[in-house]
Amino acid sequence: MENKGLAYHILKAVEQLETRIADKVATTLLEKMTELDGTLSSTEPFLKDKELCEHLQISTSHFYKIKRANKKIFPVYDLGGSKRYKLGEVACFFKSKE
Repeated sequence: MENKGLAYHILKAVEQLETRIADKVATTLLEKMTELDGTLSSTEPFLKDKELCEHLQISTSHFYKIKRANKKIFPVYDLGGSKRYKLGEVACFFKSKE
């Protein structure tokens, strides 16, 4: 029984480590892609979630699932309590997740 408990805790630690490494890699890739992509200008408009989903041609429920699963690294701006997104940054984020 003791071995099962130890194995469980080791497995959980490894899973957490995998998640942290994946998040770090995704964040680094997103930063590098943003640096290299000239389309991500500061004049790019902020979009509401529905507008963004229309541009990306995805459902809002799919968008929220992805955003929730990647909440620490998802490119979002908080403008006075309202969440807004830049199309180029979100598109790069999706490319980095492929």
